[in-house]
Amino acid sequence: MRKVFAAFVAFLMIVSSLSFAFAKEEGMTVIDAKSSREITVNSTFENNPVIPGQSDITGLPESEDKVYSPLMVNIDNFGGALPQLGVGTADILYDMPLARGGYTRTVALFNTAYPAMAGPIRSARVMHAELREEWDAAWVYFGKQTAEGSSVTAYLSKNGTNKKKLTFDGNTGASKYYFYAFARYSDPLDAGEKYESPHNAFASIALTGTEDGKKNTTIQYSLPKDYQYPRRPFLFRDEPPTDGADATYVTIDTGHTGYSTSYTYDVDTQAYVKYMNGKPYVDAYAPEVPLVFNNVIVQRITLTYNKGVAANPLVTEIGEGNADIFMGGKYIAGYWVRKSRDSRTIFFDAEGNELRLMRGTTAIIMRPVADEVSYK
Repeated sequence: MRKVFAAFVAFLMIVSSLSFAFAKEEGMTVIDAKSSREITVNSTFENNPVIPGQSDITGLPESEDKVYSPLMVNIDNFGGALPQLGVGTADILYDMPLARGGYTRTVALFNTAYPAMAGPIRSARVMHAELREEWDAAWVYFGKQTAEGSSVTAYLSKNGTNKKKLTFDGNTGASKYYFYAFARYSDPLDAGEKYESPHNAFASIALTGTEDGKKNTTIQYSLPKDYQYPRRPFLFRDEPPTDGADATYVTIDTGHTGYSTSYTYDVDTQAYVKYMNGKPYVDAYAPEVPLVFNNVIVQRITLTYNKGVAANPLVTEIGEGNADIFMGGKYIAGYWVRKSRDSRTIFFDAEGNELRLMRGTTAIIMRPVADEVSYK
Protein backbone atom coordinates (compact mmCIF):
# COMPACT_ATOMS: atom_id res chain seq x y z
CA MET A 1 0.00 0.00 0.00
CA ARG A 2 2.83 2.37 0.88
CA LYS A 3 4.45 1.70 -2.51
CA VAL A 4 1.18 2.47 -4.32
CA PHE A 5 0.76 5.72 -2.38
CA ALA A 6 4.39 6.70 -3.03
CA ALA A 7 3.89 6.08 -6.74
CA PHE A 8 0.74 8.22 -6.69
CA VAL A 9 2.62 11.06 -4.95
CA ALA A 10 5.41 10.78 -7.52
CA PHE A 11 2.81 11.11 -10.26
CA LEU A 12 1.35 14.17 -8.58
CA MET A 13 4.84 15.69 -8.40
CA ILE A 14 5.31 15.27 -12.15
CA VAL A 15 1.86 16.66 -12.99
CA SER A 16 2.28 19.57 -10.61
CA SER A 17 5.73 20.40 -11.94
CA LEU A 18 4.38 20.52 -15.48
CA SER A 19 1.38 22.59 -14.38
CA PHE A 20 3.63 25.03 -12.58
CA ALA A 21 5.88 25.38 -15.61
CA PHE A 22 2.87 26.31 -17.78
CA ALA A 23 1.07 28.43 -15.16
CA LYS A 24 1.07 31.45 -17.43
CA GLU A 25 -0.35 29.57 -20.38
CA GLU A 26 -3.91 29.10 -21.57
CA GLY A 27 -6.73 29.32 -19.09
CA MET A 28 -5.02 31.21 -16.27
CA THR A 29 -6.48 34.49 -15.00
CA VAL A 30 -3.90 36.96 -13.72
CA ILE A 31 -5.26 38.99 -10.79
CA ASP A 32 -5.10 42.77 -10.92
CA ALA A 33 -3.90 43.60 -7.40
CA LYS A 34 -2.89 47.19 -8.12
CA SER A 35 -6.28 48.73 -8.88
CA SER A 36 -8.63 49.94 -6.17
CA ARG A 37 -11.42 47.48 -5.46
CA GLU A 38 -13.61 50.23 -4.01
CA ILE A 39 -14.55 48.06 -1.04
CA THR A 40 -16.16 49.90 1.86
CA VAL A 41 -15.58 47.75 4.91
CA ASN A 42 -18.40 47.08 7.36
CA SER A 43 -16.79 46.60 10.77
CA THR A 44 -16.51 48.03 14.27
CA PHE A 45 -13.00 46.52 14.40
CA GLU A 46 -13.78 44.99 17.78
CA ASN A 47 -12.62 41.46 18.54
CA ASN A 48 -15.04 38.65 17.84
CA PRO A 49 -16.39 36.74 20.85
CA VAL A 50 -14.58 33.63 22.05
CA ILE A 51 -16.75 30.54 21.57
CA PRO A 52 -16.09 27.87 24.22
CA GLY A 53 -15.15 24.55 22.67
CA GLN A 54 -14.12 26.14 19.37
CA SER A 55 -10.61 27.11 18.26
CA ASP A 56 -10.14 30.86 17.72
CA ILE A 57 -7.81 30.15 14.79
CA THR A 58 -9.23 27.11 12.99
CA GLY A 59 -12.88 27.13 14.06
CA LEU A 60 -12.63 23.41 14.78
CA PRO A 61 -13.87 21.80 17.99
CA GLU A 62 -11.49 21.70 20.94
CA SER A 63 -11.73 20.93 24.62
CA GLU A 64 -13.19 23.73 26.70
CA ASP A 65 -10.26 23.15 29.03
CA LYS A 66 -7.75 23.88 26.24
CA VAL A 67 -5.33 26.59 27.32
CA TYR A 68 -4.93 29.25 24.63
CA SER A 69 -1.20 29.86 24.19
CA PRO A 70 -0.19 30.76 20.61
CA LEU A 71 3.39 30.01 19.59
CA MET A 72 5.14 31.43 16.49
CA VAL A 73 8.20 29.79 14.90
CA ASN A 74 10.42 31.18 12.12
CA ILE A 75 11.15 28.37 9.68
CA ASP A 76 13.64 28.25 6.81
CA ASN A 77 12.28 28.00 3.23
CA PHE A 78 15.64 27.37 1.55
CA GLY A 79 15.80 24.20 -0.55
CA GLY A 80 18.28 22.64 1.87
CA ALA A 81 15.77 23.10 4.69
CA LEU A 82 13.13 20.90 3.06
CA PRO A 83 11.29 18.93 4.22
CA GLN A 84 10.62 21.17 7.20
CA LEU A 85 9.78 19.73 10.57
CA GLY A 86 6.51 20.42 12.40
CA VAL A 87 4.77 22.59 9.78
CA GLY A 88 1.93 20.09 9.46
CA THR A 89 0.88 20.84 13.04
CA ALA A 90 0.46 24.60 12.49
CA ASP A 91 -2.94 26.32 12.51
CA ILE A 92 -1.64 29.08 10.20
CA LEU A 93 1.40 29.11 7.94
CA TYR A 94 2.52 32.61 7.00
CA ASP A 95 4.77 33.01 3.95
CA MET A 96 6.59 36.34 4.20
CA PRO A 97 9.18 38.19 2.09
CA LEU A 98 12.77 37.79 3.24
CA ALA A 99 15.05 39.43 0.69
CA ARG A 100 14.97 40.99 -2.74
CA GLY A 101 14.76 38.37 -5.45
CA GLY A 102 11.67 36.49 -4.28
CA TYR A 103 13.13 34.79 -1.21
CA THR A 104 10.63 34.00 1.54
CA ARG A 105 10.47 32.73 5.12
CA THR A 106 7.72 30.70 6.75
CA VAL A 107 6.26 31.63 10.12
CA ALA A 108 4.25 28.80 11.67
CA LEU A 109 1.57 29.68 14.23
CA PHE A 110 0.73 26.84 16.63
CA ASN A 111 -2.01 26.64 19.21
CA THR A 112 -4.19 23.58 18.62
CA ALA A 113 -1.13 21.34 19.03
CA TYR A 114 2.64 21.67 19.17
CA PRO A 115 5.11 19.43 17.33
CA ALA A 116 7.86 17.73 19.32
CA MET A 117 10.40 19.69 17.29
CA ALA A 118 10.15 22.40 14.64
CA GLY A 119 12.58 23.73 12.10
CA PRO A 120 14.96 24.37 10.58
CA ILE A 121 14.78 27.60 12.58
CA ARG A 122 16.16 30.80 11.08
CA SER A 123 16.58 34.43 12.01
CA ALA A 124 14.08 37.17 12.78
CA ARG A 125 13.15 40.37 10.96
CA VAL A 126 11.09 43.36 12.11
CA MET A 127 8.09 42.14 10.11
CA HIS A 128 8.07 38.93 12.16
CA ALA A 129 8.20 40.95 15.38
CA GLU A 130 5.24 42.99 14.18
CA LEU A 131 3.32 39.81 13.36
CA ARG A 132 4.06 38.55 16.88
CA GLU A 133 2.39 41.67 18.29
CA GLU A 134 -0.82 40.82 16.43
CA TRP A 135 -1.11 37.54 18.32
CA ASP A 136 1.03 38.48 21.34
CA ALA A 137 2.43 34.99 20.81
CA ALA A 138 5.49 33.29 22.18
CA TRP A 139 8.11 33.51 19.43
CA VAL A 140 10.95 31.17 18.43
CA TYR A 141 13.81 32.18 16.11
CA PHE A 142 17.58 31.74 15.71
CA GLY A 143 19.36 35.09 15.59
CA LYS A 144 17.95 38.44 14.55
CA GLN A 145 18.68 41.42 12.36
CA THR A 146 20.28 44.36 14.16
CA ALA A 147 20.81 46.87 11.33
CA GLU A 148 19.77 50.39 12.35
CA GLY A 149 16.35 51.09 10.87
CA SER A 150 15.35 47.41 10.75
CA SER A 151 16.64 46.23 14.11
CA VAL A 152 14.62 43.50 15.80
CA THR A 153 16.46 44.23 19.03
CA ALA A 154 15.33 47.85 18.97
CA TYR A 155 11.74 46.86 18.10
CA LEU A 156 11.48 44.39 20.95
CA SER A 157 12.97 46.86 23.40
CA LYS A 158 10.73 49.74 22.32
CA ASN A 159 7.55 47.67 22.65
CA GLY A 160 8.45 45.93 25.89
CA THR A 161 8.28 42.46 24.38
CA ASN A 162 11.35 41.09 26.15
CA LYS A 163 9.83 41.80 29.56
CA LYS A 164 7.03 39.33 28.80
CA LYS A 165 9.58 36.50 28.45
CA LEU A 166 7.87 35.30 25.29
CA THR A 167 10.90 35.37 22.97
CA PHE A 168 13.20 32.38 22.46
CA ASP A 169 16.36 33.15 20.46
CA GLY A 170 18.52 30.09 19.83
CA ASN A 171 21.51 32.32 19.22
CA THR A 172 21.63 34.07 22.58
CA GLY A 173 21.42 33.44 26.30
CA ALA A 174 19.45 30.73 28.05
CA SER A 175 17.29 30.10 24.99
CA LYS A 176 20.14 28.11 23.46
CA TYR A 177 19.14 25.17 25.60
CA TYR A 178 15.89 24.70 23.69
CA PHE A 179 17.65 24.22 20.36
CA TYR A 180 19.47 21.42 18.59
CA ALA A 181 22.20 22.88 16.38
CA PHE A 182 25.18 21.04 14.99
CA ALA A 183 28.40 22.22 13.43
CA ARG A 184 27.85 20.47 10.10
CA TYR A 185 24.97 18.02 9.84
CA SER A 186 21.87 17.17 11.80
CA ASP A 187 19.34 14.39 11.47
CA PRO A 188 16.65 15.32 14.00
CA LEU A 189 14.39 12.34 13.30
CA ASP A 190 17.22 9.85 12.82
CA ALA A 191 15.63 9.07 9.47
CA GLY A 192 18.50 9.71 7.10
CA GLU A 193 17.61 13.34 6.36
CA LYS A 194 20.70 15.55 6.44
CA TYR A 195 20.45 19.30 7.04
CA GLU A 196 23.65 21.22 6.45
CA SER A 197 24.57 24.40 8.30
CA PRO A 198 22.99 26.96 8.47
CA HIS A 199 19.82 24.93 7.91
CA ASN A 200 20.35 22.63 10.88
CA ALA A 201 18.85 24.33 13.93
CA PHE A 202 15.73 22.75 15.41
CA ALA A 203 13.73 23.81 18.45
CA SER A 204 12.29 21.49 21.05
CA ILE A 205 8.67 22.59 21.30
CA ALA A 206 6.45 20.01 22.98
CA LEU A 207 8.76 17.40 24.46
CA THR A 208 8.19 16.62 28.13
CA GLY A 209 9.84 19.41 30.08
CA THR A 210 12.44 18.92 32.77
CA GLU A 211 14.44 21.40 34.76
CA ASP A 212 18.17 21.40 35.39
CA GLY A 213 18.81 24.44 37.49
CA LYS A 214 17.60 27.31 35.33
CA LYS A 215 17.63 25.25 32.13
CA ASN A 216 14.36 23.99 30.68
CA THR A 217 14.49 21.53 27.81
CA THR A 218 11.33 22.50 25.98
CA ILE A 219 9.82 25.82 24.98
CA GLN A 220 6.22 24.85 25.70
CA TYR A 221 7.24 23.86 29.24
CA SER A 222 8.89 27.24 29.71
CA LEU A 223 6.06 29.53 28.58
CA PRO A 224 5.05 32.05 31.26
CA LYS A 225 2.51 30.44 33.57
CA ASP A 226 -0.94 32.04 33.71
CA TYR A 227 -0.03 34.61 31.03
CA GLN A 228 -3.23 36.06 29.58
CA TYR A 229 -2.82 35.98 25.82
CA PRO A 230 -5.33 38.29 24.11
CA ARG A 231 -8.05 36.44 22.19
CA ARG A 232 -8.75 37.67 18.66
CA PRO A 233 -10.85 34.96 16.97
CA PHE A 234 -11.68 34.68 13.30
CA LEU A 235 -15.23 34.14 12.05
CA PHE A 236 -16.04 30.82 10.38
CA ARG A 237 -18.43 29.15 7.97
CA ASP A 238 -19.56 25.56 7.50
CA GLU A 239 -20.32 25.62 3.78
CA PRO A 240 -18.03 26.79 0.98
CA PRO A 241 -18.89 30.08 -0.75
CA THR A 242 -20.98 29.99 -3.89
CA ASP A 243 -20.08 33.47 -5.15
CA GLY A 244 -16.87 34.22 -7.00
CA ALA A 245 -14.98 32.78 -9.94
CA ASP A 246 -13.95 29.14 -9.94
CA ALA A 247 -10.39 28.75 -8.63
CA THR A 248 -9.24 25.15 -8.43
CA TYR A 249 -5.61 25.88 -9.33
CA VAL A 250 -3.64 28.85 -8.00
CA THR A 251 -0.07 29.99 -8.64
CA ILE A 252 1.87 32.58 -6.64
CA ASP A 253 5.01 33.84 -8.37
CA THR A 254 7.47 35.51 -5.97
CA GLY A 255 10.05 36.05 -8.68
CA HIS A 256 12.13 33.03 -7.61
CA THR A 257 11.16 29.54 -8.78
CA GLY A 258 12.48 27.94 -5.59
CA TYR A 259 10.10 29.98 -3.42
CA SER A 260 7.05 30.28 -5.64
CA THR A 261 4.06 28.13 -4.70
CA SER A 262 0.94 26.63 -6.22
CA TYR A 263 -2.27 25.21 -4.76
CA THR A 264 -4.63 22.63 -6.22
CA TYR A 265 -8.17 22.36 -4.86
CA ASP A 266 -9.44 18.98 -3.68
CA VAL A 267 -13.24 18.82 -3.75
CA ASP A 268 -13.51 15.91 -1.33
CA THR A 269 -11.60 17.64 1.49
CA GLN A 270 -12.64 21.19 0.47
CA ALA A 271 -9.00 22.18 0.85
CA TYR A 272 -6.04 23.28 -1.28
CA VAL A 273 -3.01 21.00 -1.63
CA LYS A 274 0.18 23.05 -1.50
CA TYR A 275 3.14 22.63 -3.86
CA MET A 276 6.47 24.41 -3.54
CA ASN A 277 8.84 24.54 -6.50
CA GLY A 278 6.56 22.08 -8.28
CA LYS A 279 6.73 19.44 -5.52
CA PRO A 280 4.17 18.48 -2.87
CA TYR A 281 4.79 20.46 0.30
CA VAL A 282 5.20 18.05 3.21
CA ASP A 283 6.20 17.80 6.85
CA ALA A 284 9.22 15.62 7.62
CA TYR A 285 7.10 13.93 10.28
CA ALA A 286 4.80 12.60 7.51
CA PRO A 287 6.72 12.96 4.22
CA GLU A 288 4.17 11.00 2.16
CA VAL A 289 1.27 13.30 3.00
CA PRO A 290 1.08 16.67 1.16
CA LEU A 291 -0.12 19.54 3.37
CA VAL A 292 -3.54 21.05 2.68
CA PHE A 293 -5.10 24.38 3.60
CA ASN A 294 -8.79 25.19 3.83
CA ASN A 295 -8.09 28.88 3.22
CA VAL A 296 -5.39 30.48 1.07
CA ILE A 297 -5.08 34.26 1.39
CA VAL A 298 -2.63 36.47 -0.49
CA GLN A 299 -2.29 39.61 1.61
CA ARG A 300 -1.01 42.41 -0.62
CA ILE A 301 1.56 44.52 1.22
CA THR A 302 4.11 47.24 0.53
CA LEU A 303 7.67 45.90 0.56
CA THR A 304 10.67 48.19 0.93
CA TYR A 305 14.29 47.66 1.97
CA ASN A 306 16.01 49.52 4.78
CA LYS A 307 18.70 51.75 3.22
CA GLY A 308 18.17 49.85 -0.03
CA VAL A 309 19.84 46.71 1.33
CA ALA A 310 18.30 43.60 -0.23
CA ALA A 311 18.47 41.60 3.01
CA ASN A 312 16.77 44.28 5.15
CA PRO A 313 13.06 43.97 4.25
CA LEU A 314 10.38 46.22 5.72
CA VAL A 315 6.77 45.11 5.27
CA THR A 316 3.70 47.27 5.80
CA GLU A 317 1.55 45.10 8.07
CA ILE A 318 -0.30 47.91 9.83
CA GLY A 319 -2.59 49.58 7.31
CA GLU A 320 -4.81 48.17 4.59
CA GLY A 321 -4.76 46.71 1.13
CA ASN A 322 -6.16 44.19 -1.30
CA ALA A 323 -6.47 40.52 -0.40
CA ASP A 324 -6.78 37.65 -2.86
CA ILE A 325 -8.82 34.96 -1.11
CA PHE A 326 -9.22 31.34 -2.18
CA MET A 327 -11.61 29.00 -0.38
CA GLY A 328 -14.03 26.30 -1.38
CA GLY A 329 -12.69 26.34 -4.94
CA LYS A 330 -13.65 30.00 -5.40
CA TYR A 331 -11.73 33.27 -5.78
CA ILE A 332 -12.84 36.29 -3.74
CA ALA A 333 -11.39 39.73 -4.50
CA GLY A 334 -11.21 41.01 -0.93
CA TYR A 335 -9.50 43.47 1.34
CA TRP A 336 -7.59 43.58 4.65
CA VAL A 337 -7.25 46.12 7.47
CA ARG A 338 -5.03 46.19 10.55
CA LYS A 339 -5.55 49.30 12.66
CA SER A 340 -2.62 49.17 15.09
CA ARG A 341 0.34 47.19 16.33
CA ASP A 342 -1.68 45.29 18.91
CA SER A 343 -4.83 44.72 16.85
CA ARG A 344 -5.82 41.86 14.58
CA THR A 345 -5.68 41.80 10.80
CA ILE A 346 -9.26 41.60 9.53
CA PHE A 347 -9.96 40.16 6.11
CA PHE A 348 -13.07 41.29 4.23
CA ASP A 349 -15.01 39.80 1.35
CA ALA A 350 -15.93 41.63 -1.86
CA GLU A 351 -18.99 43.17 -0.17
CA GLY A 352 -16.93 44.59 2.70
CA ASN A 353 -18.14 42.13 5.34
CA GLU A 354 -15.65 40.40 7.63
CA LEU A 355 -14.57 37.20 5.98
CA ARG A 356 -15.85 33.94 7.37
CA LEU A 357 -13.09 31.37 6.94
CA MET A 358 -13.63 27.73 6.14
CA ARG A 359 -12.97 25.72 9.28
CA GLY A 360 -9.45 24.31 9.27
CA THR A 361 -5.95 25.51 8.50
CA THR A 362 -5.02 28.72 6.69
CA ALA A 363 -2.11 29.84 4.52
CA ILE A 364 -1.45 33.60 4.51
CA ILE A 365 1.03 34.75 1.90
CA MET A 366 2.25 38.35 2.13
CA ARG A 367 3.27 39.62 -1.30
CA PRO A 368 3.65 43.01 -3.03
CA VAL A 369 0.98 44.01 -5.53
CA ALA A 370 3.48 43.61 -8.37
CA ASP A 371 3.81 39.85 -7.79
CA GLU A 372 1.77 37.72 -10.14
CA VAL A 373 -1.03 35.60 -8.68
CA SER A 374 -3.02 33.55 -11.20
CA TYR A 375 -5.84 31.05 -11.02
CA LYS A 376 -8.16 28.95 -13.13
